[in-house]
Amino acid sequence: MSDYHLVARTGFGLSTPLEEEWDGFAMREDVSAGCSWISVAPGEVEQLSAACAKGLATALPEPGRFTVGRFEDGELRILSAGDCQYFVIGGVAAMPEVIARAAAVTEQSDGWIALWFSGAKTRDVMERLSGLDLHPAAFATGACARAPIEGMAAFIACVDPAELRLLVLIQRSSARSFADHVRHAAASACGGR
Repeated sequence: MSDYHLVARTGFGLSTPLEEEWDGFAMREDVSAGCSWISVAPGEVEQLSAACAKGLATALPEPGRFTVGRFEDGELRILSAGDCQYFVIGGVAAMPEVIARAAAVTEQSDGWIALWFSGAKTRDVMERLSGLDLHPAAFATGACARAPIEGMAAFIACVDPAELRLLVLIQRSSARSFADHVRHAAASACGGR
C-alpha cells in the first residue's frame, strides 16, 4: 500500500502565496480570504442588508461599491457584484445562519483568488490591463467594478486610492494566465524588476 502525503497549495498551485514586486508595483496573493457568493430576490434586498448588518457587521453596499465589516480577528468586504448579487470576501469561516436564511449563499473560495495590488505604479499597470478609469475622482475608496482583463472575469475594489491599494478577484481557472498578463503589464509600466 502506498503512502499518500497531502500538500496544501495556493490558488496558483504554489506551496507559498504568490508575491511579486517591481519598481513601484506589487502583486500579493491573499490565501486567508474566504469567498462566498450571495444572491437575493429583488424584493428581499433590505431584509438581506439587515441580516448582513447583524451577522457580518456591515450592511449591503450600493451598486458599484463595497462595505467593510470588522471583527476581532479580521475584516471582510461585501462587494456589489450585480443586481441583487454580492461577493463576501474575508475572514468568515462559515456564513452566519441569519444570512443563509435571507438569501442563497454559495461558497466560492475554491473558484476565486484574491490578489492585492499596491504601489505608486498600480494605476499605470491597471491601465494596461483594464478599461477602468482608476483615477481617485472616478474610482475612490469603496468603489468596485466587474471588468474583463484580457478576456478574463475580474472584480476590482479600491481599498485605498492614496496608497494605490486594490483588491482584485480572479477566477482560479485562469489564474496563471492572469498573472502572466499582470507580469507583462508590470514590466512595461515599471521597467522590469
